[in-house]
This record gives sequence, structure tokens and C-alpha cells, in this order.
Amino acid sequence: MAGLVAPRSFAQQRPPAPAAVASQNSVAAIVNSKVITRNEVETAAKYQLMMIQQGVSDAMARKDREQEALQKGLSDLVDRELVISEFERMGATIKNQYVDEDIQRLIRESFTGSREQFLLELKKRGMTWPKFREQHRKSLVVAAMRGQATKEVGFATPQQKEEFFRKNEAEFREEGAVWMRTLAIPQLTGDPGLTGEEQRTRQRTLANEIRTRMVQGADFAAQARTYSQDSKAAAGGDWGMVQRSALAPQLADVAFSIPVKTVSQVFDFRGFYYLMIVEERKPGQLKPQAEIDDLLDRLVQADLKKKAMDAYLAKLRKKATLNYPDPSLRPPPRPSTGNEPQALGSPRSR
Repeated sequence: MAGLVAPRSFAQQRPPAPAAVASQNSVAAIVNSKVITRNEVETAAKYQLMMIQQGVSDAMARKDREQEALQKGLSDLVDRELVISEFERMGATIKNQYVDEDIQRLIRESFTGSREQFLLELKKRGMTWPKFREQHRKSLVVAAMRGQATKEVGFATPQQKEEFFRKNEAEFREEGAVWMRTLAIPQLTGDPGLTGEEQRTRQRTLANEIRTRMVQGADFAAQARTYSQDSKAAAGGDWGMVQRSALAPQLADVAFSIPVKTVSQVFDFRGFYYLMIVEERKPGQLKPQAEIDDLLDRLVQADLKKKAMDAYLAKLRKKATLNYPDPSLRPPPRPSTGNEPQALGSPRSR
């Protein structure tokens, strides 16, 4: 691994663990005696939490999404500490010169070589220079270990490419279109006798009741004309055939993922509870073959490396000591693919 030397005592290189933890609730996880605090988790998930708070108005849905973001943030931090623990166990270290040179590269590329601008940006983020340097050191360690874990991944075989194409064909097509209908229930009714949360609860319940009737056979268009309160209501929620690019990303994600002729789950969108049904979906034309070949090579290679890294992390988790004092942040179990041991030895094409 470039920039690494071994063996060497790591005791002087690793910053000391936090001197004290304010309370048991502040500990999100312990990885081989290394404490990860809830504050670290919230920092890791900061931007995802911000997007959720700005884009999800329903309190119940927002709480669920925030919980998922925190669990994902903790999972990423645990993975990082697992890799760093293994790096230390190997007796390896990373040269201070290598860390400093990479930070200088970052300053040149992102701050036009101005150290003053770089330090000002750190100050805006509430981060000290020593803390940034330590985080950057860890990121270099993880990158080096990732390279080690995936170095045996060879070129994708024709069979692997064919299987990936079959499972992800939409990735290789031009923009598609859907004929869809929607039903929109406002989350707030303006009822002075109810709090905003009570209004949202009542309206979500109504949306779920309508969905139940549709699943049991009620006509979507008739329900939309009766209950929907958007510009498509009079037409029974009919949007006609719409190109994906004409839809808001959230609507497009639903429209291109649910089965045709199946009513979606209730979802939160721009102050409304929505239901959707896709009457017809037209896939786009396949991209030019040269573009497909190039994209397929890159995507399959990335997928093989991801599987190799997942297998490596699974091995580290198996032999690590993991503890989650805060059950609410414990990440859900990761599904096993059943082929983790083979992932590191993906065959090379000859």
C-alpha cells in the first residue's frame, strides 16, 4: 500500500480515545473498544438529515427517514473503525508526510492553493485543523485497505456482464415514459380544532383507507375524482403518457419502480399524501452499443469491487467485538448473499 510502512507501534500515532463519555446514551457503538458517540453519528448524517427535514413534511415519515439516516451513518462509521482496527492489528502505519502531501493536493485542487481559504472553510464547519488532519488520515487508511481488499478482483467475465445487464437493463436505456394516475390528499386541512400533527394523522389515515378500497377493487379514477385535491383530480388523476424527465425525481422514482396496474403505497410529496398507479410503462430505446459496452465494463467492475469489499467487511465484523448501547441506532442486519468468501477471488478473464 503506497505510503504505508510496517511493522511499527501505533500507540503514538493513534489519538487517544475520548477521556469520558457524558452518559451511556451518548454512546452509539463500541468497535473493538473504540467508542463512537451519537454526536459523531449525527455529524456523519448531517447532510442527509438536513435534506429530510427540508423535503419530508409528514412527521411520522420524517422520523422514520431520520432514523434510517442515523443508522446508515452509524453503519458507515462502524465499517470505518473495523478497517482501521485491522490496519492497526497488522502493525501498519501511514507516513505523516503522505498525509500532509495529500492534504496539500486537496488545497491545490479545491482551494486554488490557498491555505487561508482552506482554514476558513474548516472554521465555518466548526472543525479544527488537528481534527481534520486525523479524519483525513483515517480516510487514507480506509482507501489503502480498500485497495488491498479489492486488488484480486479481475476483469468481468462475459457471463458476469450478461447477468448484470439482465438485472439492470434500465441503466442502459434512454429515457422511458409512463402513463400514470395520481391521487393527492392534502396533509393539512386548516381545521382550527386540530393541531397540525392531528390533521396529518387524520389525512394519512384517509389516504390509507382509500388505498385499501382500491386494492379491494375500487376504481382509481373514480376515487381520484372524489377525493383528490390537485389539478389532475377532474381527469381521474390522469397524467397521460409522461417522459421521466418531465416528472419530479420523487414521482419518477415511484412511477418507474412500482409494478404496472398496482396501487403504490401512500407516500409524502410536497405537502400531500399521494397514491399512484401506472397504467402503462414504455422503456426507452437501448443506448448505442459502444456506450453500453463502456458503461457495462465500468458498472460491473464497480459491482465486483463492492462485493469484494462487502465480503471483507463481513469477515472483519465476524471477528470483531461490536456493542450497540443505544438500541435505536443499531443498524438492521445485513442480508447475506451466500457467496461472500468467493467475492474476493472473482475470476480473471483470459
